[in-house]
Amino acid sequence: MQLIMIRHGETEWNQVGRWQGHQDVGLSDEGQRRIQQVASVTVGWGSQAEHIYSSDLSRAYRTARGLFPLQQSQIIRDARLREIHLGYWEGLTREEILEQDKDGFLSFDGKPEGPAPGGETFNQCKNRVREWWDESWPTWRDDDCIIVVGHGGSLRALLFALIPELPNPVRKHFTLENLGVSLIEVNASQHASVRRWNVRPEWIGRELIRC
Repeated sequence: MQLIMIRHGETEWNQVGRWQGHQDVGLSDEGQRRIQQVASVTVGWGSQAEHIYSSDLSRAYRTARGLFPLQQSQIIRDARLREIHLGYWEGLTREEILEQDKDGFLSFDGKPEGPAPGGETFNQCKNRVREWWDESWPTWRDDDCIIVVGHGGSLRALLFALIPELPNPVRKHFTLENLGVSLIEVNASQHASVRRWNVRPEWIGRELIRC
């Protein structure tokens, strides 16, 4: 099975470096323009995919609708694919968080890791995306292509849930740009391997590389 993970388009808060979490921040003008630009590439992916899922937050759902205009009515939204909940840090920049709560920030990325104040830990985010995965898995076939449009944190959480050998602290090395695309191969035993990580849609082309 092939899993295609796509991070949402650029938002207004992405432009200024504000942490979004569960806040329903809209796409920026540049984000919308870029989605329209790459839709000429991704429009064909929708017809190759058996299922398309999206976080229920508008920045992800609007990205999915823009990338797959012919399959808009088939996109399934699920709140479990939301970004990691960042609690009181949402709306702040990294610099502001460090200034206001340096110990909490270091704990969030530390070992053992702590939660964002009023939010959740990376493990908690992993658990909820894994719950979505385990519920959906029986409905898929071994040769299906699944597309998930989500967030930097939740998509990394899904990868780490599928490859439990990956220790949480290395997640910082798995960055995702806006509209970054990752191709994951998952076999019948649910063993996952990364074929592409954080590449531009244009680099894949109109035809997906089927597993």
